[in-house]
Amino acid sequence: MKHLQPILTATLLLLLTLSACNWIKPKVKIPDLPYLETDKVNTFKPGDKFIISQSQNSCCMYFFMKDSAITETMPSSPLLKLVETIEDPADPDCAGCSSNYYSIMECVATGTDTLRYFVLAMGDAGAASNGSELDTTALQQANTFTYIISVQN
Repeated sequence: MKHLQPILTATLLLLLTLSACNWIKPKVKIPDLPYLETDKVNTFKPGDKFIISQSQNSCCMYFFMKDSAITETMPSSPLLKLVETIEDPADPDCAGCSSNYYSIMECVATGTDTLRYFVLAMGDAGAASNGSELDTTALQQANTFTYIISVQN
């Protein structure tokens, strides 16, 4: 039993620490909506809402591409309307932690649209300081996520 006491004490301290962290930092409230999935056709009806989630960290560059145009913000679509973006910021005292963003989108017109999202490690960006300065070699190094949105009656 004496050998278990330090393990139980350490486990209890760990649980109390984790609980305290959850009490200090309030959690953001995310609506109960479907998340947009990558590499598949996401089918909705006009009026439906969904979430596009993004995580950002200083390790990487994040950007969207639509019709060969690169932008650091989500490009507009004639099918969608941005309702709200909910931010869950990283703890400022946590080096390497990520901030999370949840964009609530509403389908407003029928049709199909494709959006590509890129995550590129800063080491693969070369001398580029933003997405528009990237060359094709850097783009090939990025992790690419394709969102296909189909809005049908």
